Amino acid sequence: MKIEGKFTIWQSFEIPDEAGTNFLAFIESNPQADFNQIYDWAHQQGFDPECETLEETAEALSREQNGDVPTVEAYVYNEPFLWTN
Repeated sequence: MKIEGKFTIWQSFEIPDEAGTNFLAFIESNPQADFNQIYDWAHQQGFDPECETLEETAEALSREQNGDVPTVEAYVYNEPFLWTN
């Protein structure tokens, strides 16, 4: 039997310090920018950011935090779900 849970976790990447002014201009004109938009901006600037997953930041998601969609599943391989929360 397998139990799976959905977690939230932080990722990190770096841009060169000399890009700071351009980055500040970007976020001032895009105050609601999400991680993917910032990552795409870095690529458009010619950077090749490598993401690092920060394992120590993992936190389990509740069903409420996941749009009332299950965050835990239990199943036997090749069988229908036994349980979801």
